[in-house]
Amino acid sequence: MTLNKISFVLLCLVSTGAFAQEVVVFGDSLSDVGQIKWNKKASYLKSDGAYHLLYDEHLAQALGRSLMASTQGGLSYAYSGGVIVGTNNTKTTEQPQLTLQHQVKQYLQTPVKKDALHVLWAGGNDLATVLAKAATLTKAEEKQAYVLDSINTMAQTMAQQWRTLQQAGINQIIAPTIPNVTYTPEFFNQLAEAAGAQIQAKSYNLINKADFVASFKRAVEQFLTQPTNNLEAFEQHRLQTLEKAAEDFYNSRAWYTKLLLSTAGYNAKALADTLIKEYKTIVEQAAQATALLNARITSALNQEGGNIVRIDTDGLLKDMMTRPSEYGLTNTTAVVCKESTADPAKPACQPEDQTAASQRLFADSFHPGPTAHKAMSALYA
Repeated sequence: MTLNKISFVLLCLVSTGAFAQEVVVFGDSLSDVGQIKWNKKASYLKSDGAYHLLYDEHLAQALGRSLMASTQGGLSYAYSGGVIVGTNNTKTTEQPQLTLQHQVKQYLQTPVKKDALHVLWAGGNDLATVLAKAATLTKAEEKQAYVLDSINTMAQTMAQQWRTLQQAGINQIIAPTIPNVTYTPEFFNQLAEAAGAQIQAKSYNLINKADFVASFKRAVEQFLTQPTNNLEAFEQHRLQTLEKAAEDFYNSRAWYTKLLLSTAGYNAKALADTLIKEYKTIVEQAAQATALLNARITSALNQEGGNIVRIDTDGLLKDMMTRPSEYGLTNTTAVVCKESTADPAKPACQPEDQTAASQRLFADSFHPGPTAHKAMSALYA
């Protein structure tokens, strides 16, 4: 669906009785505008010390409103770390509001805003958890069965929340698609951690995984901070990073460690080839899982009926990586903030060069930056 078509559909959803319309949001860190006594807002500070806006705050402003977290009396029930299925986050016992079910339940305990624009968006954390667990399974058929069962559970659970909202008198919803998590720097970093663990295991702990991870991080600094003009450049930088990490790691080993690696079939080239092959396999599988999950959620929501707008944020992310200059971006691989912007234990990130920061796609290793949030909001209003 094109931007103009999406905007037209949303315009039709907006109440004709008022120029200002309230926005109600359920979801995860992509939508969490700052719940009290929880994670921080997943963004960084502007020069004046205020946080950059997330997509849902831009949307609320476009509709003549402001958006606050539910713990501050507002209508954003999204929680950083939020999931569709509770078992996909180990912290749901500590904070039940991480699940969409509890977010919707809390909202329905207040007067329902039937004419408000409701956004239901989660699944990225679920998918990351499912893919990580699938990677630990040894049999291919076991992996496939687990991923398929998990996807079906997510789709049905999402549909249940839509059904609950409809039963409360809400007949229109915006449900964005789930972006492909393999584009995030966090995914690439976890690949390095997994590779280091394999090297350590196959060397019978004679080689520490931290040594490979250190080589990987140095390669990241060399290649991923370079400009990326399109998706091909993004992939090329990642492959170059893996090749450089393998080469530097192998060459930094003592002669007897090199002998051990070579005996196991892991000289510099073989190590790089193995890493690249594993990377491409995981990326392909994750892309397939993302597409399947989005399709299953679409089908499950449609079966419940009502007015549903599925905004293709997965396609938007890919387009930003394919044509970054069209969005004012120059780099789609490096991050603005080295620490998680949502981590309450870390100080808020405030880049000195705001212009340079705005030209990077990612605020941190998992969250998109302000430029991406503006692009997302443009799909809504």
